[in-house]
Amino acid sequence: MHPESSAVGEKQRSPLLEFYLSALAFAVALVLVEYSHLPSREILRVAMIAIAGFAVWALLRFLGIADERQRRINFRALRFAFVRQLPMRPRGRTSPSLFGPRSA
Repeated sequence: MHPESSAVGEKQRSPLLEFYLSALAFAVALVLVEYSHLPSREILRVAMIAIAGFAVWALLRFLGIADERQRRINFRALRFAFVRQLPMRPRGRTSPSLFGPRSA
């Protein structure tokens, strides 16, 4: 495993944990709104809006980090495929197929 992939995995866990915790806080606030009195109900609704905004922000951060990780994986795979094909070129095999050129 690459050392950079574990660092990205650590960076990926933090926004995901923040998202899950904010979703839990939103659910708790939703239940409390039903059982609270009128003055505190409005405060809880404002808090729910703030929690929902934070959850969306954390989710967008998580998706950005996941996208960057996927780009790195794709880059490594394409680099491997390119390097794998290099030894075949001097022998005249330019076909990307491992089994030789296609016959018509």
